[in-house]
Amino acid sequence: MKGLNWYISIFILTALYSCSGTKGLKPSDQLFTGTEVQFLDQENISDKNTLNRDIRLSYLKQNTPGLFNIKTWFYNWYDSTGTKGFKHAIKYKMGSEPVIFRKALVRQTENRLQNLLIGSGYLNSEVSCDSIGKKRKVKVVCEVLVNQRFKIDSVFYPSDTLPMTHTLRPMHSIDFLKHGDYLQRKNIIKDRDAFIETAHNNGFPFVSNEDVVFVVDTTVGNNLVDIHLQIRPSSDSTKYERYRYGDIYINPNFSLEYDLPLDTNNMIQKENYKISSGYSFLKEKSLNKAIYIKEGIIYNQSRSRITSKRLLDLGLFKFVNVKTKVNSNNTLDQFFDLTTYKMESITGEIELNNRQGNFLGAVGKVSYINKNLFQGAERFEISLAGGVETQFGDQQPFINTSDITLETSLTVPSIVLPFFSFKTFRNYIPKTFMSLGLNQQIRTGFYTVRSANAKYGFKWNESEYKSSLLVPLDLQWLFVPNTSTEFDSIIADDPRLELSFQNTFVLGWSYEYIYNKRNKFNPINQLYFKGTFESAGNILNGFKHLFYKNPSPTVWGIDFSQFVRLTTDIRKYWAMDVGSFASRFVVGTGFAFGNSTEVPYSKQYSVGGANDLRAFGLRRIGPGSFIPVDPENNINQFIDQTGDIKIELNLEYRFPILGYFKGALFVDAGNVWLYSNQNRPEGVFKFNNFYNEIAVGTGFGLRIDFDFFVLRFDTAFPLRNINNNGNFTWVVNDVNFFDSNWRSDNIVFNLGIGYPF
Repeated sequence: MKGLNWYISIFILTALYSCSGTKGLKPSDQLFTGTEVQFLDQENISDKNTLNRDIRLSYLKQNTPGLFNIKTWFYNWYDSTGTKGFKHAIKYKMGSEPVIFRKALVRQTENRLQNLLIGSGYLNSEVSCDSIGKKRKVKVVCEVLVNQRFKIDSVFYPSDTLPMTHTLRPMHSIDFLKHGDYLQRKNIIKDRDAFIETAHNNGFPFVSNEDVVFVVDTTVGNNLVDIHLQIRPSSDSTKYERYRYGDIYINPNFSLEYDLPLDTNNMIQKENYKISSGYSFLKEKSLNKAIYIKEGIIYNQSRSRITSKRLLDLGLFKFVNVKTKVNSNNTLDQFFDLTTYKMESITGEIELNNRQGNFLGAVGKVSYINKNLFQGAERFEISLAGGVETQFGDQQPFINTSDITLETSLTVPSIVLPFFSFKTFRNYIPKTFMSLGLNQQIRTGFYTVRSANAKYGFKWNESEYKSSLLVPLDLQWLFVPNTSTEFDSIIADDPRLELSFQNTFVLGWSYEYIYNKRNKFNPINQLYFKGTFESAGNILNGFKHLFYKNPSPTVWGIDFSQFVRLTTDIRKYWAMDVGSFASRFVVGTGFAFGNSTEVPYSKQYSVGGANDLRAFGLRRIGPGSFIPVDPENNINQFIDQTGDIKIELNLEYRFPILGYFKGALFVDAGNVWLYSNQNRPEGVFKFNNFYNEIAVGTGFGLRIDFDFFVLRFDTAFPLRNINNNGNFTWVVNDVNFFDSNWRSDNIVFNLGIGYPF
């Protein structure tokens, strides 16, 4: 580690010396390094955190030289470049142009701060800014006196004689401007937007922001204001008239490349719309589910948007473009131009990883997708996935483990239940899905496991960012057709292992809820939550007790499982000045009861692998402080390092490098535990000790991001690992990239498709 520290120190000193933030500037130029604000009367600020955040967001762009001024260094590398090519990429993609200080920046900063304070209700605030320079760097320093903040006394809405005003007044609720609230520009804008939305959804589509005016009256006194909403007079007599829907045209043959005019005379009249002749690849019944507007009803912008969303939700159309034509009889014709996907596609995935013990694994998957199997937007998918793992060493078989999976699924854009019918949801089309799967896993010289599963369930969206998945029928069969004598001797010493490899039948159900909200102004800022609840065996056990006095815990001679399982996955993404920051926190717990003493092996938790704790191989850590008898080459690595409880935390900083090339620095931590196990007490979860059994790894990655396809290379190594005594210790001081033995024992390479989370 000492040698490594010397190399790092030399690198940093060299970088600091060579990367100058002022290189290439004129002698009279000075760098603008930012803004500093000082409040003189903080006691008058009612919400300091919000005001400070808003002020930071209002700052003028400052110089962003990057680490060790590296971005400025890249920019200054070439004096001039062409409009594209390698030099242009170095200068403008990897580099950042220095921000030169100008005297006008002082006045601009004052104006921005004054405008922000007035918009926050500090109408009598005072701002004074000046510049302070040191060598060739200058910052702007401002002193602010906010004074008293104003509150709302009364809100008055239009009392004119416009028909639109009389129609909308009882429909518009005052939600954002209330007596006693602080005056805030953002709330005035919210109320204006709500008023305009009410107008657009009730037949007045041409009301715009410029037509709605709020007048703030400060003559009330006592730091109070009255707010008057007014409608600006218009020279266009039709602007404030009420409109209805006219003809509705559907053009499913629209091309972005060839935007040809639509021949409305060559259209076929349907019940609620007209469609291009010759169109037959989607059944009328399926298209009707998406159309939420009708000729003759009052124009409603929300209904038009819902129609667009439902058309997209069919999964057949890449783009939906809506055009409007105004008619003299106060009707609006709607044109929906649809650009279709290719209905059939074949995709492939590949993942490579290695782990301690000279293990190398590869997983591949190929899928065929048909988005419109029966001309009703039914999505059919069939995939074949296979994986192998080999261990290099003496007397080892070439294929150590093999796994093959065949899966097929069908998704229908409606709720399909015998003897029942459901109305579709307003904004999105609910879907029914059915799936079948077969799997076989062979561990050479030890065992063969075969499994089959069948699912039937429903998907629906409650809103743009809330979705649910209900699976009322989830069947799984696990068969162990053969095991070796050596394997039998291993599992005979551990009842948990033995139960995990018995023939098992699972009849269960599950519910999954997803909350996925992005910031509409910056989509990188995102909050994601997924909660999954699973239960098995309860309904089957109830039926058996209903019809049998002393029911057996089997179905067709196979034991059936009883368990519950709850898993939560929380992710948060932040945009930064350069790149973004991503985090994930996973907590899961499974509990067996009734007929079962263990959760089925397929439902147990594990950590490690290309999308998990990347510094450790799959099932390489846990449960708790458990250590395999022979961690380098033992069957337990594959079948026993699982648990009933899982805790995992991932942190990742993602940053651009050049063009499609992106980089990442990450830290992963976590482990799995057992609820209880007399044969493995070191693996049992203890609330007062679990934090001492957390494995930690770190690393860096290279991603080739084509937007639609991401190829990921991650290199990781442990920071906190379990030693031979069963204790987790920090191994940071052991890190030595120049030691071949350390690299062989610790560095893990992962190749994957897509981001890990």
